Amino acid sequence: MGRLSRSHLPQVLWGHGQTMHCKKRQDKFKTELSIFYAWCESTNTLPQSKLGRAIAYALSQREVMENVSLDGLLEISNNCVK
Repeated sequence: MGRLSRSHLPQVLWGHGQTMHCKKRQDKFKTELSIFYAWCESTNTLPQSKLGRAIAYALSQREVMENVSLDGLLEISNNCVK
């Protein structure tokens, strides 16, 4: 296998691999996310209970979580940062 120059790296790293990763994420993650949010919306809890506050927080972060599925490069976990 030949050596890759720096000019080829963006194409290799962000080209087809990103598209496939994004497609897989959209297929699986969006499905799981919609199931989770449907559960959150159908669950009746006291608003000030721990579960009620957790559900309210999750619902307030819905748009942010949906954006994760749009970009195949975004990591769902922040373990790399820690």
